Amino acid sequence: MLSRAGVSEIYFKWRTPAGEVRQAYVIPRRRPDDPKPRIGVAFPKGLIIDGSDKHPGGFPGTPAAEAGFQPNDRLVAIRPVPQPGEEPSEFLPLQNGGDVSRYAFAFRHRPVEFQVERQNERITIRVEPNHFRTFGLRMKMGPIVAVVDERYRPEPAHPFRTGDVIIALDGDPDVEPMRLPDQVTTLAEQGKTFTIRVARPEAGDVDIVIDGSKLPPRGTWNEEQPISIDDPVSIPILGIAYNVEPVIEAVASGSAAAEAGLQPGETITSVHFTVEDDEVEYDPVQWPSFFFDVQTRPPQTYHLTVRSPDGRERQVTLEPRFDTDWPLPNWGLIRRYDQQRIHADSVGQAIVLGFRDTHRSIGRIYLNLRSLLTGEVRARDNLYGPLRLLGVTYKVARRGLSEFIFLLGMISINLAVINFLPIPVLDGGHMIFLIVEKLRGKPASERALVIANLVGLVFIVSLMLFVIFLDLSSYDFFKKLF
Repeated sequence: MLSRAGVSEIYFKWRTPAGEVRQAYVIPRRRPDDPKPRIGVAFPKGLIIDGSDKHPGGFPGTPAAEAGFQPNDRLVAIRPVPQPGEEPSEFLPLQNGGDVSRYAFAFRHRPVEFQVERQNERITIRVEPNHFRTFGLRMKMGPIVAVVDERYRPEPAHPFRTGDVIIALDGDPDVEPMRLPDQVTTLAEQGKTFTIRVARPEAGDVDIVIDGSKLPPRGTWNEEQPISIDDPVSIPILGIAYNVEPVIEAVASGSAAAEAGLQPGETITSVHFTVEDDEVEYDPVQWPSFFFDVQTRPPQTYHLTVRSPDGRERQVTLEPRFDTDWPLPNWGLIRRYDQQRIHADSVGQAIVLGFRDTHRSIGRIYLNLRSLLTGEVRARDNLYGPLRLLGVTYKVARRGLSEFIFLLGMISINLAVINFLPIPVLDGGHMIFLIVEKLRGKPASERALVIANLVGLVFIVSLMLFVIFLDLSSYDFFKKLF
């Protein structure tokens, strides 16, 4: 967040699930819709079940919501439910949230049992498989836009190039872009050899034969779905990612899309829907991001704006349906992010930690201000006024006294930094005038002081009005008014 997109080089060292240690310099990027520079990493949720009175443990309409999880349950172990004639397997321990994501993908075709710790008691909870919800649309396949470095991409996938467009899988030209990652992974899990045909610019059609037995196990729900709104779809097991265009290639007979009269060749330009009285809009629509978003939403109706090839637009209402032949590697669990709390062993250590964190916070505030002024981060996503700050304070206060006091300390540090900026009427401005007086041997003229303080006052009032406007713009009623 504090880097310069396209310029800063950030050193990373990490360990893969296989235990291999790697290192690299990563240059953050920032695309038009990004609120801040990104490196394309999202952290998995942890092992503690979260939720509320309305959604205790699982998102509505998902297997997790029907399984009986409760907030503060801790996931301990998992195993697939044995099929007829099978002996029950041992429970597999869960070390972190990443394990949950990996097993969700590995066991996506069958029910599972979780061992859960609840109030010093260990219980077993069965969870049924989940399935994708689809509209019956096959969208247009876009070009491959990213490939993993050949050092880390499996050898059978080396022939793929950016710009290639996948046009057939094992001779079948009806390639469903959103379903392709699951199809490829399933073929690899079965150890089959398959062929992917690509249209390569200036080279025509190219067949890439892939021995699935030589592909290492790879793939999770987190790896397939976009992190940002305009991210591509990835096939993790091949190390490639491709765009999906919002143009309808085909409509399945008997589907919701067919009943709504959607036709091949039409373009979906925008989508909007309501979630608990909040309006959500994809305009322009980025199909992968919207499609994966549908999978985590409660069952509901979506309103699509569709443009025909001749330019005419119309509104269509669709409600997705479960595809029981397409398992979704996500049970709908509501889990908390892992957090690590650092405790001081003594009052002296607490003071040292306090000075360290205060020093770091001051540096981050100045870097944030620089990023705001240079446009590296968006003001509306990173500047909070009194209204949004009130909401944040209320949420933090509910978590406990220690976190509330920590927030008050952060606010105090922010006020100290802002107050010491070289702006007239603030203490930093007074310090500048005192320095000028020392250098000149006499104070600045009364006229200069009046003008400087007036400019400073106008700036401070304008800043206050600006952040209040940003606060109001986060409310739907204000968006509708303006």
